[in-house]
Amino acid sequence: MTRVLTTEPELSQFAGSVRAMIAAHSPVDATRAGAGAPMDPAWWQTWAAEMDLPGLLVGEADGGAGAELDAAAIAATELGAGLVPGPLTSTMLAGLALSRAGASKAAGRIAAGTAPAALVLADAHDLTAGEQVSGTIPTLDHAADLAVVVAVIGNRLAVLETGTATVTPVEHPLDETRRAGRMTFAGADAKFFDITAELATELVVAATVLAAAEQFGLMRHALAESVEYLNARTAFGRVVGSFQGLKHQLAELACEVAQADALLADAVAAAMNRDADAELAAVAAWCRIAAAGTHVVSECLRLHGGIGYTWEHDAHLWFRRARHNQSARGRLVVQRQRLAELLGLG
Repeated sequence: MTRVLTTEPELSQFAGSVRAMIAAHSPVDATRAGAGAPMDPAWWQTWAAEMDLPGLLVGEADGGAGAELDAAAIAATELGAGLVPGPLTSTMLAGLALSRAGASKAAGRIAAGTAPAALVLADAHDLTAGEQVSGTIPTLDHAADLAVVVAVIGNRLAVLETGTATVTPVEHPLDETRRAGRMTFAGADAKFFDITAELATELVVAATVLAAAEQFGLMRHALAESVEYLNARTAFGRVVGSFQGLKHQLAELACEVAQADALLADAVAAAMNRDADAELAAVAAWCRIAAAGTHVVSECLRLHGGIGYTWEHDAHLWFRRARHNQSARGRLVVQRQRLAELLGLG
């Protein structure tokens, strides 16, 4: 669990509730079976009705749960660990943006579970806006299932109905459980809401933190599964996990997970406290966790031996999801450049 869970019993209980929901409504077997298929609206409504997850960050006045970023980070961690498909995290972010910008009607749709959505930051699209919006948003998760896209364009939020866009599916996506696609708008009508520079930065921080949380949940889960597997398997009359070489390897991976835990907790705390260096903490966490998560998952796949390379095992799903997550906030080199800027390194 992330360190933020240890400070509030209510948050720990919330994490358990999310895990129970995943087990009941989104087990990995169901994710496998539904790969490539449209999202079931009833599945989405279940998450809205039983957990308020789509509207978790929507203000209470707009019909949402009014939760803070720590709860959203916990939810994203569990969703990552459970390999849950669908745009739950992106919808939470869109709801936050709309609620904070005063777009109460659109935020209420998200909280009611009727509008799967995505928040797209300025560095992830080439949209231009006058009275209307044109341009392309690349590789949105479950693009064909979204109802609303909230895009940051300059000092405004543009709320776009996805029915006005042309959606082009990505053929053979790396993570087939996420049905990536490109969305193109050509002179689409939009509703615009002015935002401050402070809110724009807050949205960048929140999106970066939740991307890091999802990757952290995945790497933590992969390591736990690997430890369980190695302690159950025997070779030459001994438990494989007792071999010194594997112990050392697992210890090194555990150190990477612990480091990710600390960085994520620091980023969440900085964001919630509105610290001046909140973006620095978030980008630093993301840069480290994005790369470390892919490395940990890759090593865990190998630790499973031959079975880890088969389609029947979940290890390849971990690897694909980790690689997909790594691109969630754009190319890692761009984020590292941003980290250098925030550190004053030019």
